Amino acid sequence: SYHVVEHVLDLKAVIADMARLVRPGGHLCVICPCGNPGSFEERVVSKVKGGIVTGTDGETRFYYEDPTHLRRLRSAQVFDLFARRRAHRVAAFYAHQCLGAFEWIAKSGRSFVNEMLGGRPHISAGGGLWLRAMQALLFTLAALCDVAAAEPGKKGSSFRRRALLSSLWPVRQIGHGVSRLLTSLARIEWRYRRHRENGSAQFLVFQRDPGALVPRGASDEQPRSRGPR
Repeated sequence: SYHVVEHVLDLKAVIADMARLVRPGGHLCVICPCGNPGSFEERVVSKVKGGIVTGTDGETRFYYEDPTHLRRLRSAQVFDLFARRRAHRVAAFYAHQCLGAFEWIAKSGRSFVNEMLGGRPHISAGGGLWLRAMQALLFTLAALCDVAAAEPGKKGSSFRRRALLSSLWPVRQIGHGVSRLLTSLARIEWRYRRHRENGSAQFLVFQRDPGALVPRGASDEQPRSRGPR
């Protein structure tokens, strides 16, 4: 399940269907945004007034997320919802604690950097300085990545654009280096820190109880079961 559970209206019904469709003893991997404390993105929203947006149903998300995201779940919430359906955690991995977030934000472009970090009322003067510093750093990284990604010889591009990008060849080489460095740092972070829960992305693996049978519509608190075959 790749980036689904943050979009659905009835989360409990969707998780019930996921559990029903996985055979007893089978596995399910859920990938979605993570609301655990301690990530770079969680630090950003903690310094912004209204950084946590609460929907009409009481579920929360980060202010800069796509409006189709209805929630940002903490890992414990996901574990509990699946445990009620007799699907139990067997592995959990996390990404974007810091360096992975830098790569994602920088490669999302300058406009996203400004949308995320610029022009928002902050909680404290210190928080405002920190946000402006992060905005300047990430905007610079995004600009270099944008220049590196531009194709001067792209079909249909104007002579003026091709000439401009050709004149920026040294900057483009720096941009390529920065882009590769960000990717390498994100991979290193994943390799050595993927078990740390303070990521803003989570990859959760569940195994359905070999003796469980959860029919559609069963109660969350009292799932039905049968003995092993």
